[in-house]
Amino acid sequence: MKMSWSRVFLYSALLTLIYQLNVTAQEAPQVLIHSENRDVRAATLAYWTPERMQTAIPMELQSRDSNNLPAAAYLPTDPGSAGSSPGQPPAASAARFAAGLGALPAPTASADPTGFTQTFYGYPEPFSRADVPRYSYDESTLLYPSYPQSTIGKLFFTIGTQDFVCSASVIRPHLLLTARHCVYNGQFFSNWVFYPGYHAGANTQLGGAWFARTEITWGCPCNLDGLDIAFIQTFDDDAIGCNGSTGGFPIESYTGFLGYAYAGNSGNEPVFHYTEVGYPQASPFSGNWMVRSDSSTADFDLFGNPDTVEVGSDLTGGSSGGPWIWAWDEGSNPFPYPSSNLVNGLNSFKWTNPARPLEMGGPQFKDYNFNQLLIAAVNIPCL
Repeated sequence: MKMSWSRVFLYSALLTLIYQLNVTAQEAPQVLIHSENRDVRAATLAYWTPERMQTAIPMELQSRDSNNLPAAAYLPTDPGSAGSSPGQPPAASAARFAAGLGALPAPTASADPTGFTQTFYGYPEPFSRADVPRYSYDESTLLYPSYPQSTIGKLFFTIGTQDFVCSASVIRPHLLLTARHCVYNGQFFSNWVFYPGYHAGANTQLGGAWFARTEITWGCPCNLDGLDIAFIQTFDDDAIGCNGSTGGFPIESYTGFLGYAYAGNSGNEPVFHYTEVGYPQASPFSGNWMVRSDSSTADFDLFGNPDTVEVGSDLTGGSSGGPWIWAWDEGSNPFPYPSSNLVNGLNSFKWTNPARPLEMGGPQFKDYNFNQLLIAAVNIPCL
């Protein structure tokens, strides 16, 4: 039986559509969740001696070559939503905080902003950088360490037999934010411990060591920089429960937590002034204390790298996963933002071809890459 050309065309088009749907299904990122055994807590605490923490290798920022970018295998077409949610400083005592936290405010939604696509600065973009003094997150101020610095710390972990260090921040109750490449690379890393307010050692006012209960990130063969986001759910201070489930106090009782803001999937983020924070350890930094870099939006999607944003910064390896905070507020912010201390990015990658060492790249926080992963993370029960 002979088929007409019209039928051949329709049949071919149908096969093409089925193929495209299969490719999309295979390449769409999937949420990966990995749980830790609480019984390893004592061994993990014993493992991380001061010497091991000092000799842990800084996890390098991702290196990007403009002539060899990861394939843009998955980019959503649904514009999604935009939203934000405020942070909260720690209360005067853990007991008061646990008793008085109550329900979090609902995220505020708004229309997806039009944003900008042009380059705002030529390289090197302007930035300032300073060490964060210990007293700003270690000494007692109004009976608790200073916020928001109290939420940021060093994240130690092991890959095989080698110890590494990244940066992370408390972004929701019992939830840390860091970079995907600090959590997963084909397999989840191990031996997690987080030290908020680290300064040449643990900060006991902020609870000292906090251990990972669950890691959450994206599994995707495309390895896009726009997906370099991960969350870590922490055990409480009793290293048994989560969110007070066994009577212990959660990490936010000591540190507070940051807010966040994200835009939809179409267009780019608005132009922001950021305070990028972390623990750079690769030369010329030591990794012994927190460092902040202040700059503004410089480029979107530079060299065709989708859903990314660049700012001026000379932070190095070890700062990976550290938050980009807009409306940084230590209690006297003069800027007229509707909320303060909102995380809207993180330290992720640097360009090596062309070499741009005085610039930092990170994912644009959008609905599909940030908010959907956050929803998965906050829905993991504390049982």
